[in-house]
Amino acid sequence: MTTAEDYKTLSQEAYSVDPLKQYPPLAEGQKFTAGPGEQEYLVVHTSTNPISGFQGMAVVPVVDGAPDFSQLIVSYAGTNPDHRADAIADVVTVVGLQSGQGTQAADALAFADEASAKTTKRNGGVPPAMSTTGHSLGGYLAMLVAAERRCRSTAFNGPIPWEDLSPEAKAWLKAEFAAGRNPLTDYVNEYDIVGNSVLDWLGAIVYVEGTPLKDVLSYHDLEEAFDFDDEGAVIGAGVPGRTDQEIIANLVSRDAPAPSWLLVPVLSATMGALRDPGVGSTVGKLVSGLIVTVDTVAAMGMSSGILGAADALRGIKSVNEGLEEQLQQGLTGAMTAVNLFPFVTEHDVLECVERNRLEVRHNLDLEAVAEVGRLVDDHIETVFQLVAGIGRAVAHAVAQDMEWSQAYGDR
Repeated sequence: MTTAEDYKTLSQEAYSVDPLKQYPPLAEGQKFTAGPGEQEYLVVHTSTNPISGFQGMAVVPVVDGAPDFSQLIVSYAGTNPDHRADAIADVVTVVGLQSGQGTQAADALAFADEASAKTTKRNGGVPPAMSTTGHSLGGYLAMLVAAERRCRSTAFNGPIPWEDLSPEAKAWLKAEFAAGRNPLTDYVNEYDIVGNSVLDWLGAIVYVEGTPLKDVLSYHDLEEAFDFDDEGAVIGAGVPGRTDQEIIANLVSRDAPAPSWLLVPVLSATMGALRDPGVGSTVGKLVSGLIVTVDTVAAMGMSSGILGAADALRGIKSVNEGLEEQLQQGLTGAMTAVNLFPFVTEHDVLECVERNRLEVRHNLDLEAVAEVGRLVDDHIETVFQLVAGIGRAVAHAVAQDMEWSQAYGDR
């Protein structure tokens, strides 16, 4: 039986057909192992399209030393998993778009048909039992192909492709789910903004427990977002899904909890808008909205770093404001300690302090201290103006995006 960990490895290996990712790339006729049982697989077909960015790989299991052409697994690559922009922003170039000629969706369907035809010939003319898998954009493609070709799919952090399915595929999925069958399984880390960006119309998503306060890419990356037990099952699968606000608040509070009040509502509103059926079905709103969401996560990181400077400035101000008191306490403590010597009188101590100008008033420029305090206050105010400005810029970007997408979607 193909385990979830097998599918994870197959999804990962699909990236290796890209010569820019691995050279020489993974090619037809090569073998590799996957999963806890080290199941061996034979590559029977690969394809890349540098124009659309499509990458696909088809394999059959090797059983008792021989390829089993009665089973076919088609795996689709997402975008470059090592690139934050590619792994998240580029996924929107397909999600919500048309599936006509020249798109990755069209490439994915054609590739599955080609792989099935080749495997059918090698299986004595009998079509193989096909299943699909993929990560991120690859997961979206895997589920789309599975629905259109009436087979099973196991995806990882893939946006649900419901709005892009044909009426026939939607009807088939509804019938399957109504009959208690679940042809689509999409493992989504509870904090991943890509897998959570589109409403799950079918209940295909299996939410997986994530570790709080990690960076945005960790929740989306195939290697970091999922762990597997000795049987190849996903550890932590089956937890309740997170709200948009919880997902964004977790990302914001990772570096600086303080700006949450500025960024969380805006980012949550963006994600929430994408889950609205009226928005999700509109190309412009879905694509641009997700881009705004991703870009504002980057803005969030910048504001977090800026706000960290405010904490340092507050520390300076705290020390500065208590400087006179600390000096006086030190002098008083020293005078008290000297008084412990029986041959030294209090008069001797006071005379020594005066003669050597040890009083605080002689050693502290109160005007300079006050000036430092004013400068620190100015810098703190500047920091908060910058953070607030980022928040306003995010809100403005969302507003502009909604106007643009409305105009785009109405065409």
